[in-house]
Formats: sequence, structure tokens, C-alpha cells
Amino acid sequence: MPYDTQLTDDYMGTIHVGSGVVTGAEIVEGCKSVAVLVQSTANFHYKLVDLSRATEVRISPEEFEEIMEQDRLIAQQRPHDCVAIVVPNDEIRALAESWRKEAEKLGWSIEILPSREQAMAWIEERMAGAQV
Repeated sequence: MPYDTQLTDDYMGTIHVGSGVVTGAEIVEGCKSVAVLVQSTANFHYKLVDLSRATEVRISPEEFEEIMEQDRLIAQQRPHDCVAIVVPNDEIRALAESWRKEAEKLGWSIEILPSREQAMAWIEERMAGAQV
């Protein structure tokens, strides 16, 4: 499966990793797993979406709306989370920017970065300043 969702080693967040062609259905499933997670734990405070190995992301308008709906559910439990997205190219960056425009309304801090190292550094900076 080219889109995998897992807990971080510190149990404070989730990491989504996409490779090859990533579909909207796969992203929706990842969002649903996070929505379940935030219902059962108070630890979740950040999300890393690493698309550095993705060649393409295919999301229909309906899937985009379902992703946003899942994010709205997550934000009800975690309104101050931070989300870092790693993008490999301009096409995926444009899609990430469209999502960010909508997701910023949820109260999250969001950054789109070119590398996983930069994304993790950004998350660590946010976590150091947050009351978790």
C-alpha cells in the first residue's frame, strides 16, 4: 500500500507516508484511523504527512471533502495540533496548499516543507513551545 499510517515512537503523533501514486481513498482511510485515535488517547498532538516518495496524488473533489470532514472531527478533539507536510514537487505542493487553505480554519498550525528532516525540526520546535 503506497500510503501507510503509524503512531510515532513517542506516541505523541502520527506519521503518514505515501509513495508512488497515492489515492484519495488511501488518505481518507489514514484520516479515519487518526479520528479513531484521538477518541481514545490524549497524547496525539501532531501529524507528519511525508509525501517525499510520492510521484502523484490523485484526489477527487468528493475525497477531498471526506478528508476535510475527517479533519474537522479530529480538530474537535485536537484544535491546536500541528501538521507538517513533506512534498516532492510543485503539483503535490499545490494540492497541499489547497488543503492547508481549508485546514487552517480548524485552528491547526500547518507547514509545507521540502524534506522530512525539516518537517521534524518544525514539529519539534512547535512541541517544545506547546503545553502538552
